[in-house]
Amino acid sequence: MPSETHHQDQLHRQTQLILIAAAAIILLGALGIAGWMIASSRPDTGAPEAASPTEPWPTPRPTVTPTATSTPPATAPPRPTVTPIVVSWQELGYLTSVAYKLKTVVALERNKETANFFDAVVEFLGGGTDRVLLSAVGNVQAGIDMTKIADADVQIDGKRVKIILPPAEVTSVELLPAETEIFDSRQKWVLSDYEGIEVEALDIARSQLTDWAKSQSNITDTAEVVARAQLEDFLRQLGFEEIEITVRK
Repeated sequence: MPSETHHQDQLHRQTQLILIAAAAIILLGALGIAGWMIASSRPDTGAPEAASPTEPWPTPRPTVTPTATSTPPATAPPRPTVTPIVVSWQELGYLTSVAYKLKTVVALERNKETANFFDAVVEFLGGGTDRVLLSAVGNVQAGIDMTKIADADVQIDGKRVKIILPPAEVTSVELLPAETEIFDSRQKWVLSDYEGIEVEALDIARSQLTDWAKSQSNITDTAEVVARAQLEDFLRQLGFEEIEITVRK
């Protein structure tokens, strides 16, 4: 029994030693942790740590203030160059520049020739003569006959033209049947020759109007002035810039 008691005492001592050693180890660990915490809480009196390198702050770009710019004025497009067109003057025909309405009166009689006394008696008994009295109205036109222009009358140098015109003249006389009036007409009872007398009277009226118009210088003078103005405008439309027009005397 004494040996068993001794053995238990040894085990009890060993257990106490183990507990003391464990407590010492725990105490040392706690002291180490406490010392580290105290050291880390103190201010650092040593050399400052090197600052980590940082990139330089970018230099700001200068601010550009917008300025108002004036809008250039619109420029007109260049005018196209016009090349004058050469025409055949003879193909223009008559350049009518003025027109007048004229009136004339015609009295026409027809006497049939008698070959013998018997015919003379019949002519007398038949009522005398065939006759007509009428008033005719016609349009008289005057201008320039362009077909009379010769090649030598026209000189062209680029946009310059010089032309010599023939004198103005009466170009046409046209009767107006709707305005013709017959004032008087007589036809023989026997051996009448009235047929065609009215047509003949109208032909005479046309000739009278033509002769009268040709005798009036103011008609041709006016036609000449107007024709020159019309021709100049026509030539400018063709592209000519310097135009000289004269009339042959």
